[in-house]
Amino acid sequence: MASAWSTETVTAVNYHSDAEDLTRFNNKSLGTNERNQTYKRWWKEQVRLYGTSVNYYVRKFDLSKTDKVYGENPYQGYQLPQPLTMLIDLTDGAITYSQYGLVSDDELAAVIDIETYQKTLSSYYHTAGYSGTLSAMPNAGDVFQLTEYGDDRPGGKDGKIFEITERMDQMVGEINQLQGHYVFKLRARRNDHTFLPGLPAEAKSTQVTDTSGVGPLTALETDYINDLDTEQASYFSEYGTNDDVYGDYY
Repeated sequence: MASAWSTETVTAVNYHSDAEDLTRFNNKSLGTNERNQTYKRWWKEQVRLYGTSVNYYVRKFDLSKTDKVYGENPYQGYQLPQPLTMLIDLTDGAITYSQYGLVSDDELAAVIDIETYQKTLSSYYHTAGYSGTLSAMPNAGDVFQLTEYGDDRPGGKDGKIFEITERMDQMVGEINQLQGHYVFKLRARRNDHTFLPGLPAEAKSTQVTDTSGVGPLTALETDYINDLDTEQASYFSEYGTNDDVYGDYY
């Protein structure tokens, strides 16, 4: 007599089927029209209706002109400004005085639609030293000025200038409806003017500053060869010609 507590083997049921996959809401192969005709247009409309006009400066970069001894690029600068419209969320920080002088903690988050950005600025990236279509994206170091927001500031001031610190295209809870990619979300901080060619300073930005002996050099001159191996040999020549700057003297 079989026990009343005996168990039977139950075959697992495969609940997944091709038909059920067709009803999956995030199935990207079935949501192309929804992404392109609904969400993509919706984001463009939000930027167009509620955005502010800015002047966008693409930062030049040419790896071949980098100073290999000091690891810097003295030839970098900015392309001519290009007007764009973007959504902004500005956090105005108070100007504080530190051991390095006056410091502003202004931060900004911005949204710009991908298609408009690439159509407007793709040609700039080829002349800026970048290559390939994937380079037509905002990069850390690019700068934009809030021209429309600051065009009527008192005292002759104009819009604040911000430098991009981070670019994001994936934030699934905010900008990736149906797993699509429609906009760039940018984070930026108040730009610290460095006199790089092509980028103006904010108008009337003369708070407690000494303007003597500042600005770009009229000519870039070096008294060394732009080659690290050659330079190290000249400084470590007394140790032999096969020496290493990190030690291992022969």
